[in-house]
Amino acid sequence: MSHDGLPEILSSGGTVVGVDHRRALRNNQDGLAFANGERWQIVVVTDGCSSGRASEVGARLGAAYLAARTLDVAPRALDAQAAASGVAAAALAWLDGIASSFGDARRQDALADMLLFTFLVAAVGPERAFVFGVGDGVVSLNGVTLALDAGPDNAPPYLAYGLLGPAPTPIVHVDVPARDVRTLVVATDGAVELLARAGEALDGGARQRGLDQFEEDAAYLKNASLLQKRLVVIGERHGRLHDDTTIGLLRRKDFVPCAS
Repeated sequence: MSHDGLPEILSSGGTVVGVDHRRALRNNQDGLAFANGERWQIVVVTDGCSSGRASEVGARLGAAYLAARTLDVAPRALDAQAAASGVAAAALAWLDGIASSFGDARRQDALADMLLFTFLVAAVGPERAFVFGVGDGVVSLNGVTLALDAGPDNAPPYLAYGLLGPAPTPIVHVDVPARDVRTLVVATDGAVELLARAGEALDGGARQRGLDQFEEDAAYLKNASLLQKRLVVIGERHGRLHDDTTIGLLRRKDFVPCAS
């Protein structure tokens, strides 16, 4: 809902299990969550460590926690980095409580099995819009897309590493005036394959396309289930997405893309 003349921000998202995980009879290890306040819109994507026995547990709980905490912290933060640091510190303390509840003998196992995940948080408020996170993934602002590096040996940092040693610093990837946002997307690293194969046809038909289809077509916001259905078509029906892929989208309701 818009307030004080601010443009209305709509949200949508979806997630699909990767081809490789389906073959291995493993669950989708990503998480997706939204938090909508009177003046802030938040979307979070998380990606559990693939070697974790049940990292989807932490990823899904973490997404919900990060969305709720960002909605609480962002309106009071001085800037994007302060919001990122405040949310990450609160989330690390929350993870510590979960791990400690298993007792000293199981604490480290709980961390390794369930609580290692990367995350990206997108937030749009009355004055500023920003994206921050720990680890890899994909960020897109107004159609300009950035695939984040996972680091050496494809081993991204995880926030829960801060319970074993120095905590990774959350990185602010986007920080712009809210009025400049038309579309803002965060996605897990599975979306890199979506981008790489955007120009390919699906079974000889229309092009698959990348994130642009979700950013430009208003139908994906008018019907919240369509983004999810499209990921199923691309990933499950056509076997295009080998890693779990999760996309969260924030978009101005009044944004009308230019005709191509």
